[in-house]
Amino acid sequence: MSIEALLRKISPMRNSFLLFAVAMLAAQPLAAADLRVGYVDMQRVMVESKAAQDATKQAERSQQAALKKLEAEKRSIDKLQEAYKRDEAIMSDSQREGRQKEIVQRAQAYQKMAGEMQQDLGRENERLVKKALDPVNDALNDIAKKENLQLIFERTDSGLLFVDPDLDLTDQVIRRVNR
Repeated sequence: MSIEALLRKISPMRNSFLLFAVAMLAAQPLAAADLRVGYVDMQRVMVESKAAQDATKQAERSQQAALKKLEAEKRSIDKLQEAYKRDEAIMSDSQREGRQKEIVQRAQAYQKMAGEMQQDLGRENERLVKKALDPVNDALNDIAKKENLQLIFERTDSGLLFVDPDLDLTDQVIRRVNR
């Protein structure tokens, strides 16, 4: 699974969190001086954290295993088609129909297997993203409590045009996740 796919999975969660955080702040009047914020570059976290790297490697292994199985079935179907073409002239009509039917059934089973594998890989990727994000969320919560922060924004999706580099928590999150 690519980093881009991981980020597409977590983007809706970040947007929901941002809306929730803003709503919570609107409900609690705070003096501007009391508001403590930070930000995290989740793309960097998802590239540099060990949890995300492990998830990516595991997803790639699962994908390679599925592709290997599909390729083996495709080669088998190709051999059936080659044998049919080679022997077609010497087969009876019933033999030709039987072989054609077998090839069609195998091709349909192949398509079904490919679809099921794609769904399985999608579910596995979702599980792996959640597994990779759990320690990140724990690190964010710990840092927010330790630093007494009311808001932590995601750098790339926050809509902020300028942020003070001193508010960047990305390195702290990566260190904490990699412990």
